[in-house]
Amino acid sequence: MGSGNEILDMYIYETGTLLEQLETIVLEAEKADTFSQENVNEIFRIMHTIKGSSAMMEFDSLATVAHRIEDMFFIIREGTMSVVSEENRPALFDVVFQSIDFFRGEVEKVESGEPLDKDIDSFLTNINTLISKIKGEEPAQPEPAPAAAPAGPAPEPVSAAGFPFGLQVNFEEGCGMESLRAFMLVTSVKDVCEETEFTFDPPDVETNSATSETIIEHGFHMMFRSAQARDGAVSVIKSAGSVQGYQSYDCPVEELLRNVPRNGRFLYSAFSRFDSADVRAFFEVRGVPLKTERGNRVFPVSDRAFDISGALEKYLRELGVDIVRDRAEALLFREQA
Repeated sequence: MGSGNEILDMYIYETGTLLEQLETIVLEAEKADTFSQENVNEIFRIMHTIKGSSAMMEFDSLATVAHRIEDMFFIIREGTMSVVSEENRPALFDVVFQSIDFFRGEVEKVESGEPLDKDIDSFLTNINTLISKIKGEEPAQPEPAPAAAPAGPAPEPVSAAGFPFGLQVNFEEGCGMESLRAFMLVTSVKDVCEETEFTFDPPDVETNSATSETIIEHGFHMMFRSAQARDGAVSVIKSAGSVQGYQSYDCPVEELLRNVPRNGRFLYSAFSRFDSADVRAFFEVRGVPLKTERGNRVFPVSDRAFDISGALEKYLRELGVDIVRDRAEALLFREQA
């Protein structure tokens, strides 16, 4: 029976389908006592999808578990199954089977409207311990959900025109592969946020491993067009593996003014009261969807300037303003006494 919520029904259906695919893969792989590279890639994709959709639905416990297993199969994908010793392979299969049972049980609770199990520390410990063994490290301690970075010096904002709402993400010290982890974070955020709604710095984390040093020293920065988009990204970051913490910041007015071609200072008062994100929100809540094109220039999706003027005119009428369209025939000047 459907829940009456189309998005929730789609989540339940798609997650159930993915779990069926996952179970088939694991049962076949168990016969061979190993996962093929194709199996590894497919499990990584399934966990990535479950993580993103669960984060979008704010099912944090499911997103967290999926993300840790995704992290584990990311390591295996990069190093092939050769990084998993013979003695650790039974534990690998056990963890995947346990995850299937966990997700199915939680999805059943979602379907019946029951509260989700938030006590996942024991399961996370098993996953983290196995990850440490695969990486050849000492068993990891249970990881608390990453929180905003502790009080200290405020992050140095990294700005981009039209993206005033920032996040600085710091990865755990010594976790390695910071550039790849940053790229995975970007990919995950795209599941809950339109690609045109955010940008990031360094911009070439996918192709330039040297950016790891920049990320270690200055953090990884993501900038968003709206506070709402940033809030959505935070839900993903909270469930991300190897994230030590994050800090939010807003682009200062001064930075916006530096992007005004000439004499931007006269806009200081206006920007302080109503910035670019407010302008976008003003039109979009009034039924004028916007798009961003080359040079971060913003236009109505329809490409019709009339949609902008029409929204402004409608708003003026709502405020009781009389709009006079007649042509002025003369100007009258009244002298001060």
